Amino acid sequence: MTNAKPEYFTSRPPNLNALQASFKPKNKVPRYSTLEQLHDDTEGADYDIADHLPGPLQNGESSNRPLKNRNLMEQAIAFADGKMHYFWEDMCTRYGDAGLSSNVCIPWIQLDECENAWITHLVLLNDPDDAVRIARCHVKKQPNFKHHLLTSIIATTDPDHWMEQYRRETYLMLLAYQHCHHTCVACGQ
Repeated sequence: MTNAKPEYFTSRPPNLNALQASFKPKNKVPRYSTLEQLHDDTEGADYDIADHLPGPLQNGESSNRPLKNRNLMEQAIAFADGKMHYFWEDMCTRYGDAGLSSNVCIPWIQLDECENAWITHLVLLNDPDDAVRIARCHVKKQPNFKHHLLTSIIATTDPDHWMEQYRRETYLMLLAYQHCHHTCVACGQ
């Protein structure tokens, strides 16, 4: 199966992405049949991060599609209820060995800028030391923000574009600071 938009999305209302179009009108939870039809980008991969991090897919369960779909349905319900942070907390405490500081791997529905949807893995990076180390050496962002925030400094997946934005924003902040610095010093005295 490819990442192309499946045929069942062709009659969707305008301005909705593929995943939103599959939601039931009242509770905003995707149909189980929709999850069954999504391409699983992790199947047949040379390296499976889910085998190396705690989570619902550890110990060879990464190829267990019904387990993935159940977990994705739990996520969708939490998201529809505005409780995704509770879902992530539950994943860390249920599967991690360091409580809320546990790094956990969960299944994830990824959307691209063309509104194609597929299943992949999401690593919840919560260990403070790991977060600092990764942030220093890996500036490329995960594409899950790109769908909503486009190419903003928070969501760009191009490290060169991020650096250009960072330098421009830093320059603008310095200009603003230089402009008001003397006033701030005078008020402080």
